[in-house]
Amino acid sequence: MPKANPTDPMAAVQNAMADAVAATRAQQDAYLKATQAELDNLRKSAMESLEAATDAQHKSLDATVTAAKSVVDGLDQVAALGQGLVKNAAGAPAAQFKKVLAARTPADAVTAQVELVQASQKQAADYANKVGQLLQDVAKDVMKPVQVLVAANLDHLGKAVAR
Repeated sequence: MPKANPTDPMAAVQNAMADAVAATRAQQDAYLKATQAELDNLRKSAMESLEAATDAQHKSLDATVTAAKSVVDGLDQVAALGQGLVKNAAGAPAAQFKKVLAARTPADAVTAQVELVQASQKQAADYANKVGQLLQDVAKDVMKPVQVLVAANLDHLGKAVAR
């Protein structure tokens, strides 16, 4: 703002007012720049958070689809084991029963029955172990989406705290 005429009695007042207006305008400009910079930082942070959340959702969805496929595959394997057990159970006792009937002494019959029980127990234990392992593998696969989501959230939280 131009300075007032020095011969004017109000020149000092006008100059002081002009200086005050100029100083106020400079402060407003500085405040506006600082506010704009802060808004830009907040916008950038919000976009990074949105991108991280979207990325985590995509990873979680991918892991969920993979886990669902694993569950189906695991249950198919359990069903196949069950079918094999049923097939074996249908034929084995008949052969063992024939062996018991063919025994010449009571001791041979008891031995054949003990072998039948032991074979059945071993078959049941093997089946239980296989099913247990399959179900454990399925459970691990089912947890993968949760692990992916937690890892992504912790990663984003670590980045947010580092800022």
